[in-house]
Amino acid sequence: MVLNSTKTMKTIIPSTRIINNIKSTVQAMAVIAGLVFPGILHAQTTVTPPLQPEVPAQYASLYKLMQQDLDAFTETLASGWNGSKSPMQFAGELYPATSVGGLKGPSSDYFQKTIIPYINALQAVGVKTVKFSINFPILYQPYYNSKAGANNPAAYQQTLSFYQQVVAELRKRGMKVIIPTQVAFPFEYPTITPYLQSLTFAQYCAGRSTLAQTIASQLKPDYLMVQSEPVTEVENTPANISGPLGNMATDVAMVTGILNDLKNAGLRSKTLLVGAGMGTWQPQFDDYLNSFVTLPMDILDVHVYPINNFISGAKTVDYLQRILQMADAAHAHGLRVGMGECWVNKALNNELSQGPYNAVIPSRNVYSFWEPIDQQFLMCMAAAGYCKKFDFIDPSETYYFFAHLDYYKMQPIIAGMSPQDAADTLLDYEHTASTAAIAAGQTTSTGNYYSELIKDGNSSGTKP
Repeated sequence: MVLNSTKTMKTIIPSTRIINNIKSTVQAMAVIAGLVFPGILHAQTTVTPPLQPEVPAQYASLYKLMQQDLDAFTETLASGWNGSKSPMQFAGELYPATSVGGLKGPSSDYFQKTIIPYINALQAVGVKTVKFSINFPILYQPYYNSKAGANNPAAYQQTLSFYQQVVAELRKRGMKVIIPTQVAFPFEYPTITPYLQSLTFAQYCAGRSTLAQTIASQLKPDYLMVQSEPVTEVENTPANISGPLGNMATDVAMVTGILNDLKNAGLRSKTLLVGAGMGTWQPQFDDYLNSFVTLPMDILDVHVYPINNFISGAKTVDYLQRILQMADAAHAHGLRVGMGECWVNKALNNELSQGPYNAVIPSRNVYSFWEPIDQQFLMCMAAAGYCKKFDFIDPSETYYFFAHLDYYKMQPIIAGMSPQDAADTLLDYEHTASTAAIAAGQTTSTGNYYSELIKDGNSSGTKP
């Protein structure tokens, strides 16, 4: 995931305009706050939307931009989709299980007090497919043995046991499992960068491959994604790794090697779908897409965060339209397609180039006034998934299903802070609030809305 696009909210979506150009062949199955849209809800359902929120002046132009971009994509979907709903899994991020390892010490206490409540909360929303990442070198024995790394050999088995415990719990509940693996964000572990700097590029590739094989053999997920954001992997690695990896041919060769190693180890099977992919913001987007859809894999992974539609030089860049482009390219090469991460990156067009460690943009997600935007985004992702026959969609910021922060109450708390300190404080408060909400069995209107999307998907006569 891209940090500046990610991490981290009663029911149905408001919109500022009516779509008048829906094709006559499309059955209008929902009327939502003046938005006519096919197939998402039952035909008989008419839901009174939440009141339009009071948007702080600071975010008025950004809110309007997000709404315009989503409205335009909604029109595209409404004019190109016949309303049919093939089976699709509505997944959810098991956020506290992502890349837990090393000196963080996964333990039975952490499992019982943090993981189990989060699984319970996702299950209460209706989620039956869970995703969490295990990034390099979190489940790689040499990292724990190395003096340049964790220097704690016993922690490897502890980490493996933790993840086996997580998967066993999910299987006991009849839930499916998606595990992507890439490289850990270096800010999460101070030992990551020195360890990566100690490796040759060949050693790095071999380690990434070994970790993928460990996940396949020891955890046996339903889906294993061996790379999902090439540009993020480059941004999160030191020069000895990012230098060669920044070359598209080299990156594709690494991914190909991991896929072939899984096959040679006898780990490719009908019960394990293996894939790779990219975010819609990937540089050299068309070239990467054309290369990835020819790889010897089962499924293309699509990540969605920026939703902007803008002019760059002489070219129009439409991040939402790229979702459909990726799906069409995958299907044309006999691949399945899944949306391994998605949330709304609330950024103005001129903010899209900000670096991966800037928490300012994701910290905007914490505020409750964004809920109508988040809900319309989820509707669009569900509709895109149905339209293009995705295996699954996975909202990554699931803690916003349980809690949001009030903008006006937070302003005195962050007053006088630097933008970065304010962002970190907001995210800390959000995580504290979501933990408390999960313990109290509370959900936000966005969590309730996602639950309605899941119920509607199951009502089509098939079970995702």
